[in-house]
Amino acid sequence: MHGKNRMERKMFIAFAMLVMLFATCGKEDSLLQPEIEKPDVVEVGNVSASAFTASVSGTFNGVSKSDLALGKCGILYCLKSDNAESIFKSWKEGNDTPECMIFQNGKVNSDGYSGTLVNLYPDAEYSFCLFLKNSDNTLREISSISSFRTLDVKLEYKNVKADTIRLFSAIIKGNLSIDSRDVNYCSTGFMLSDKADALIGDSSVTCLTSGKGIRNHRYVVQELYPETDYYYRAFVEYMTPDGEEHYLYGPISSFYTGSLDDWKVDLGLPSGIQWSKCELGRQDFESAYEFFITSPYRACWGSLRRTFWDAYTNNKEDYEYWDAGSSHYMDIGVEIAGTQYDIAHKQLGGKWRLPTKEDVEELISCCSVKIQRISYDYSYDNGRGQMGAGTSAVIIRGENGNIIKDRSYPGFWTGTMSEDGEHPYYVYVERGNEVESIELFNDIPRDYSLYIRPVWDPNM
Repeated sequence: MHGKNRMERKMFIAFAMLVMLFATCGKEDSLLQPEIEKPDVVEVGNVSASAFTASVSGTFNGVSKSDLALGKCGILYCLKSDNAESIFKSWKEGNDTPECMIFQNGKVNSDGYSGTLVNLYPDAEYSFCLFLKNSDNTLREISSISSFRTLDVKLEYKNVKADTIRLFSAIIKGNLSIDSRDVNYCSTGFMLSDKADALIGDSSVTCLTSGKGIRNHRYVVQELYPETDYYYRAFVEYMTPDGEEHYLYGPISSFYTGSLDDWKVDLGLPSGIQWSKCELGRQDFESAYEFFITSPYRACWGSLRRTFWDAYTNNKEDYEYWDAGSSHYMDIGVEIAGTQYDIAHKQLGGKWRLPTKEDVEELISCCSVKIQRISYDYSYDNGRGQMGAGTSAVIIRGENGNIIKDRSYPGFWTGTMSEDGEHPYYVYVERGNEVESIELFNDIPRDYSLYIRPVWDPNM
């Protein structure tokens, strides 16, 4: 009897081992790559949305941390109008549906799961669910479907104003801010135009922007036209996932750059010509703001483009009136004062133009020259602290006692070409320790960059 029992026991053990052998055949991968415990519940927690982001929390009940480490968790999401129930269910059944956007991973700790969706549409409703899957995709679990709505973009601004308004420049400043969660997805700034109804993208608009997240904006705006109304407003720029650029604008404010009447100086010259106080682009010499921040115009002879490169650097290839094919200058006339090639007349209009050779000769014969040191007014916040230094300038005094000042080294153009057709006349004001004089020269080619000193001609 005992022998029979032993035999039955041996047969049962052998059968059990055989069953186990068959059961494990073809499942080597499962033995090497254990599955995550199937969760009892994948549960959504809180959602906090901004215009471009949404932070989502939740829990994976019944799943240990070690098991979570073997797989991936995250968020499935789409616009609510995209039939979320169908595409999320399709994903759960093993299909990677293109319409379903997937945010993987996030953070899992003792408090549960958290992840942040970014680059969302503002003011849009989304459907989402949490998901959990193992590394070989044999297990996929999702939570119930929930929804959230992103906020609309909101630009907050205060202390926005135009300050220190000059003939050719102004400062626009103010505090601009948006939701701190959105600072990396949009830019803020100001737009400026001489048209009240202009929008960004119009040719008349200048955009003033800083890096993302900047709150305190301050811009020196140059190359303005005198006697002109300018309109400015704050804006925020952002791009939606479809690649479209969008702009949100604040209210419009305006300023006027002022009259040129005080910029012309009557030196009592026989011709009635009146000279400008300063070079084009600068209102006066006494302002530290304009001297240290705003540069006057420099241009090649006959060019309407402002240049910033050194006056003694030859730039024939950049000069619009240089013919590279023939290696010659184009003929634009012997006298361009008051013509379409006169940058002073184009910028200021009216009776303003470049001085001619004869105008300078009259200035030399009728005025005296004396060097003088200028002290600058540093009461203005020029953005660079207290500079604490003045500079010297040459005083040109007319017979009536009125004066203009000059420090336009290395000189300024006249509108008159010399006899060789390549070297226009220009004015050099000497301001050395012992020599003080105004002289005409014609030894610089026309593709060099010099200052522009306009005159007002009552006979135009």
